[in-house]
Amino acid sequence: MQNASKILPLSSKRGDFFQQLDGGQLERVIDTLRVSPHFLVDLIDVLSAEPLDIHIRLGVSAVLEALSGSEEMTTIIPSLNRLTHHEKAYLRSDACYFLGLVNHSDAEMILQFMLLDLDAEVRAAAKEALEMNGMAVMN
Repeated sequence: MQNASKILPLSSKRGDFFQQLDGGQLERVIDTLRVSPHFLVDLIDVLSAEPLDIHIRLGVSAVLEALSGSEEMTTIIPSLNRLTHHEKAYLRSDACYFLGLVNHSDAEMILQFMLLDLDAEVRAAAKEALEMNGMAVMN
């Protein structure tokens, strides 16, 4: 288990999410976000923590999958757009997948741009995200 206090301030919602995900409390995070969806941005910020265990990444993914298609998911498009510019390709790939879960025209525009990423896995993630929503893949 990582020590969240060394990575994120515990007084923030990010710290709460980090601890809950680190402790396997997915349902608690999902319930919080259903009641207070404005905290979705804080959940995305958890992905920028270094070092980040794979189970935290998988937890964020599971939470966003549970909330996929909801109107509230559109609030994270700007945060995901920022993540598409991250130096680490795996985070850009994650951002593409999460943008696919948003299923919105603004997300589609970002995904189309990500088809030009230098990393093949990022391009593949963007293509899959577009296809899972029945969106045209423009090359």
